Amino acid sequence: MTEFHKALDMIMELPPEDRRSLIDIVKRRMIEERRDEIANEAHEAISLYIAGKLKQQTADNAVKELESLLGEDEEP
Repeated sequence: MTEFHKALDMIMELPPEDRRSLIDIVKRRMIEERRDEIANEAHEAISLYIAGKLKQQTADNAVKELESLLGEDEEP
């Protein structure tokens, strides 16, 4: 049995209210973790921009450039 399945079995032994609380805590921690990731990516982007490694452009131009890089130039 994997650690994941062991953890699930342990969780299912908890009373329903404790399981709900656990779900809420895990969701909040995942949200906070994602916020931290986004903040780190923003800091990195700002550093690259200040260093002159990123150019300022409109959202439309950025999307077109990304589509071009992904080979999705064609309209459906």
